[in-house]
Amino acid sequence: MAKKSLSYWLGILGLLICLPIGACNCNNSGSEASDKDQQAQADEPKEEDGKGDEKAETYPDDIYPGFNFGVLEDDEKEQFVKIAKAELCPCPDSTASLHECLKSADNRCGLAQQSATLIAMGLKEGLTSTDVMDKLAEYVAATKKKYDFELENTPVKGNPKAKVVIVEFADFECPFCREVGKELKVVERKFGDDVAIYYKHFPLGGHQHGELAARASVAAYNQDRFWPMHDLLFEHQKSLSEAKIIQLAASIGLNMEKFKRDLTSPMTIAKVQADRKEGEDANLTGTPTLFMNGVRYMGGRTEADISRAIQARLDEADTPNEKDTEGTTN
Repeated sequence: MAKKSLSYWLGILGLLICLPIGACNCNNSGSEASDKDQQAQADEPKEEDGKGDEKAETYPDDIYPGFNFGVLEDDEKEQFVKIAKAELCPCPDSTASLHECLKSADNRCGLAQQSATLIAMGLKEGLTSTDVMDKLAEYVAATKKKYDFELENTPVKGNPKAKVVIVEFADFECPFCREVGKELKVVERKFGDDVAIYYKHFPLGGHQHGELAARASVAAYNQDRFWPMHDLLFEHQKSLSEAKIIQLAASIGLNMEKFKRDLTSPMTIAKVQADRKEGEDANLTGTPTLFMNGVRYMGGRTEADISRAIQARLDEADTPNEKDTEGTTN
């Protein structure tokens, strides 16, 4: 069986998880390729993975609350549970198995939910349990990798030297990005100088005016009016024609000759493309995607969820390192 790349799996995972966690999918342009991959795989012989004629153990559809376990056949459910019991839960500080983690809808993190989706997808594609576990390990490792983003000339709220730096990748036509933006406003007011929130552009292929809106915000940034433009673009995201965007720019007092010139300038286009390339290099599958201190944030998207994650990082930063305390005396 031909092995799929990590980028393929991340793309498929993005398609599957957009509804339960709230995200705009970025894989519209790649759907044809994905269809071809799936058809090619359908024509390949599937490994039996030891299924044989033995009757599969039966598991209820609600064994994992909030997860659509019913999409799996009985033998696939049995394999899923075996994998989940063998894997550690990827949630921070968890020592339980993924199986136990998934049984608690209140306690499991977003990464556990996405791990479950990836397992289900692998089984539906006919992968062996070993291949599924390999892909799962690869995916979890990718989500925990630390990225160094280019933050110079990037819009920021808060203190650039803050202990917690959030980098948000978003699309102005994504409704989930609009809602997360509202939550981040509260977070920024709550934590003040302890947090910095940077905005990166990740316009999606399926959004007609997303790239134009991104360029408009860059043009506004050139006149120190990014955040007012940012708010207006999200407020009017259902009607972002070029004429509407120009009207919004005029309403915040921009120099319109400069704005129109910057809107189509090579430097503006390059800035948007550079942001998106950074997102692609960090394996983004949709928007909004947040990174905290360079690591992908996998938690909930309410102000309370984000605040808890920020506070945990602040507490961690304030805890003396063992090496720092070596050699000290009372």
